[in-house]
Amino acid sequence: MEIYFTDHAAYQFKERNISTTKVKQAIKRPDKVFKQLSDRSRAVKKFKKQGKVYALVTIYEIKKHRIEVITAFITSKIKKYL
Repeated sequence: MEIYFTDHAAYQFKERNISTTKVKQAIKRPDKVFKQLSDRSRAVKKFKKQGKVYALVTIYEIKKHRIEVITAFITSKIKKYL
């Protein structure tokens, strides 16, 4: 299924220094997925950066023929999101 990034998501990735590759990995191979609304989900993927563990949280919706990424952010509050 195609992964599409909204304008808002693309802007947030640039502001937050998040690569689209990492977001795609989080969606394709998440550590955990949470349903938020009927068609909206939150994928969480842990990763290490400079010896510290972080989580990449990606919010997306499943449309007819694609996954539409709404936003994503990086956090050190692993327990809060997993």
